[in-house]
Amino acid sequence: MATTLALTLELPLGVVGRRPGLPRSWVAVVSAALLVALGVAYLAISAQLVLSLTRADRAVLDLTPDSYGVVYEPVWFPSRVDGLQLEGWLLEPAPGSTPQRPVILVHDKGTDRARGVHGHLLPVAAELVQRGFPVLAFDLRGSGQSEGAFFTLGAREVRDVGGAIDFLAERGLASDGVNLLGYSMGAATALLAAADEPLVRAVAVDSGYADLNSVLDFHLAQRDLGLRVFKPGALLMSRILLGVDAYAIRPVDAVPALAGRGLPLLTIHGEGDSVIPFEHARRLAAAYGPAIETYFVPDADHLRAYESDPDAYVLQLVEFFSRPS
Repeated sequence: MATTLALTLELPLGVVGRRPGLPRSWVAVVSAALLVALGVAYLAISAQLVLSLTRADRAVLDLTPDSYGVVYEPVWFPSRVDGLQLEGWLLEPAPGSTPQRPVILVHDKGTDRARGVHGHLLPVAAELVQRGFPVLAFDLRGSGQSEGAFFTLGAREVRDVGGAIDFLAERGLASDGVNLLGYSMGAATALLAAADEPLVRAVAVDSGYADLNSVLDFHLAQRDLGLRVFKPGALLMSRILLGVDAYAIRPVDAVPALAGRGLPLLTIHGEGDSVIPFEHARRLAAAYGPAIETYFVPDADHLRAYESDPDAYVLQLVEFFSRPS
């Protein structure tokens, strides 16, 4: 007993009772390193997710307006602000038709001026030119044959629409203004752009979203938790990599400005839309007010309203765009 007590008193303070292993300072260092490594991995995966979701699959343009008997001119023009070179087609109205304001087509995400709207963009354009509308169909940034590595779900595409308007004005085709016809991401872009464009006379949107954040939530809610946990990181990396604040992409906030200017708005939506839920169309309509014009198609899925009745769809657009400004 006396011997044990003596040995204990000779040990340095704090050694008694300590189990062998790494010093506490090393445990803290290792823990911090693991946390840093996990954070870096999380942001790397988030960055890859952002880049993969904002890069379009470019394809050879195997369809052109002359496939539909339409005379056209290949055109190039710069986007506003950053000057990206955009490529498109200027479709000439049919000879003998009543002259109308030009229509700018703004295609959906991940497509181009030939493949847009499940391949229906060019048929719609052909119908419009037969009724006297010059049509400008072009590739948004990061899509088709236009410059840019990525698209931004409407945030920077407003610059492309601005460039398209400038191009038509320079060609002397916008003396009576222009019409915008946008699809899905292009619909959101058209709404955002029109709010500040004095030359825009009417806007028609098909399958547009009221705000991007709720669309992301809708799709993530259908995925497993493993993907959902990356949403905060993806939103952060979209700011860092693309300079885009996804929370700020809210076309619904631009709609009251259109109503305030008396700018006609037609919203088209399939009530069975599985990509942009039908509630987005209702929100856009409510934001505009009682003068909103709607073309809602029961059971139609995303960008499928045209397929349900092509003649009725085109007639709706022609009557809407033909009204005096």
